Amino acid sequence: MRKLTFICLALLFCFNTYAQLEEKMKKANVVKGVIYKGGKSIEGFIRQTGFRKGKSGFELQTPWDFQSAIYFIPKEKFEKNERIRGKHFTKYTPKKCDGYKYDDKYEYVSLKFVDLSKGVSLSLLPKRQFIRKMMDGKISLFQYFSRPTTLFSGESASEAYAKSMKPVLVFRKGNSPKGVIVEVLSGKKVFADCPDVLSSYKAKEYKAEDFTFATKYGKDLSDIEKRKLLAIFDYNKSCK
Repeated sequence: MRKLTFICLALLFCFNTYAQLEEKMKKANVVKGVIYKGGKSIEGFIRQTGFRKGKSGFELQTPWDFQSAIYFIPKEKFEKNERIRGKHFTKYTPKKCDGYKYDDKYEYVSLKFVDLSKGVSLSLLPKRQFIRKMMDGKISLFQYFSRPTTLFSGESASEAYAKSMKPVLVFRKGNSPKGVIVEVLSGKKVFADCPDVLSSYKAKEYKAEDFTFATKYGKDLSDIEKRKLLAIFDYNKSCK
């Protein structure tokens, strides 16, 4: 009987502690998160981002907000301070850490990357940004979202927003510090160390109609992206 009572009290204590934490997180407008820096993982909380609320309460998704900077508070500091204020947060940009995990769901990696989705310019240089990781492997895959702009484009705000909601697929081979857009992947260079995949790629054996992963990697992938993704999947599976 005493054992049962002890278990019930322990469960009640855990439930109350969890409820208090959830309420505190809600007031502070944070989610659980992890910062990766110098080979170490720092647990804590990240200020919510990735959406904007309009006057009517309507939420507009803004996935590009994850890519420039996040505001983080270590777990110990969060627990120590009864009321969380702006001064308790540290701003992390892609230059200040290796990446982060957001809400135990999304993982972002700091990579140098050139966004060519809005046209090619000789003045564009690789810029370090947070890019969402979609797949680990010898060749890793990421998603990048261009920030919408109507400047000089002639597009309406809604058109620019819809265009920016289409993710740009990026790959990285090995531990390269740079990411490259999948659509401009050079198969002869990337698959050179895997003769079987290179041979299949040159023979155009990877067919767009065989691609069945559209939900995870994007709904409106081009045939070029689909063929190159299939080659990447095969590379990661066959070439160890």
